[in-house]
This record gives sequence, structure tokens and C-alpha cells, in this order.
Amino acid sequence: MMARALKLALAGVLLFAGVVAATAQESHGQGSTSRMIIVSPRAEMRIGNQEAVLTYDGRRLVLFLQRYSDGLPTGGAKIELTAGSVAAPLEELAPGTYASNDVSLATGQNDIKLAYTIGDRKGVATVPLVLPQRGVEGSALGAMRAPSTAGINGLMLAVIAVIIFLAVNVLLALRARTARPGAPA
Repeated sequence: MMARALKLALAGVLLFAGVVAATAQESHGQGSTSRMIIVSPRAEMRIGNQEAVLTYDGRRLVLFLQRYSDGLPTGGAKIELTAGSVAAPLEELAPGTYASNDVSLATGQNDIKLAYTIGDRKGVATVPLVLPQRGVEGSALGAMRAPSTAGINGLMLAVIAVIIFLAVNVLLALRARTARPGAPA
């Protein structure tokens, strides 16, 4: 009689777990919003005591220039870039932020030459900027999707945990009841 009750309880737990898993699979992806994390192509370099970060967003190159030691933006620099055979001056938008408009780059590695005058320091640096291939969206930006959280929701997980807890307790109670007094457990 006890063995039959035990088998019935175990079958019920497994059946309930299967129903929960099937329900979770049906609702997977419905009504869930996925977050997009955009990774813009960028290159970093050091120019003396300056740190420069070059990014490409659509048809615009943006250079962020700051002092390496304390992160203070560097304003007043004169910077001109050459991408392929096209030269374009970078315009200062804010202290430490310089941008050029209407620059078209190919996918793959692009060697960008930067001719700079920062204070009394002049020089030329070449920065390799790698652009990913265009995706399904038609954008040069690489997109990564965050993991979905639509699996088993918290309530279902709690219900499954309670059922497992009760099943283990029933098994322990049945084992204690069937154990003979004086016999090792």
C-alpha cells in the first residue's frame, strides 16, 4: 500500500514538472523584451601623456582625447584624419571631444592617420580601426542580445521546490515507518 502511494506521489511530481516545463517552453519569447547592447567599433591609443579613443558611428568618426594621468579632457587640439585617400579635419564639439562628418569606411581593417597638434606637440599617428561586416540590420555596428529571462518564472520555481521538499519528507516518513525498531537505518 505504501509503495503504491509512493509511486503515485512520484508520478505526480514528475507529471507536474513536465507540465511546468512545457508551459515555460510555450511562453518562451512571447511578450519578453530583449535588451540590445551595441558595441561600437573603436580603437584606443596613447599620444605622449594623452589617451585617445576613436569610434565610428555610422558615417561619423568621433575622437575622445584626455590626459592619461587624471582623465581631464584635452581641449584646443588641432586634429586632422586621413581615411584611405580622404582627409578631413576634426571639429571640437566639447572639450576633449572631436568629430568629423560624412566619413565612409569599409568593413575590415581601416588604417586611420591622425595628424595632431596638442599644445606644443605635433605628430602623426596611425590607428587601425576594425569594422565588423554588416549584419542583418544593415548596420556596421555589432549587436549582441542579452540572455533571455523568459524560462521558468519565480513562482513556478518556488512551487517545484515545495513539491520536491514535500516528496522528500514523505519518503523519509515512509522510510522511518517501515524501519524496524533496533535495526540500523
